[in-house]
Amino acid sequence: MTAELSNRERDVLVGVSEGLTNVRIGRKLSITPATVSMHLTRLFRKIGAHDRAHAVAISFRAGVLVAEPSVELWRMEARLEEFERDNVRLRQVIELCGCPHRGTRGLSGVA
Repeated sequence: MTAELSNRERDVLVGVSEGLTNVRIGRKLSITPATVSMHLTRLFRKIGAHDRAHAVAISFRAGVLVAEPSVELWRMEARLEEFERDNVRLRQVIELCGCPHRGTRGLSGVA
């Protein structure tokens, strides 16, 4: 990227990366859609983008925008960690009681 973006241009760019329209970005930032459009025009010129998608792609490649994991991904990771802890506890119980179910479906292949 050849030029530094203003804070407001970055804010608008984040809105664009979230798929928001100029109206929605304007509401979020308390500016008019025309002002959003003006910031987009300047930002396109500064980074050499042809359209919104191109601006987002350039910005990700340049590290201006960084993908953040979604809340749902964090929840899934937490569930997986909980499952792994439960699985370890279950294996310990099976080992302690000498249960004959070792290697049954749901436990095979788990260290």
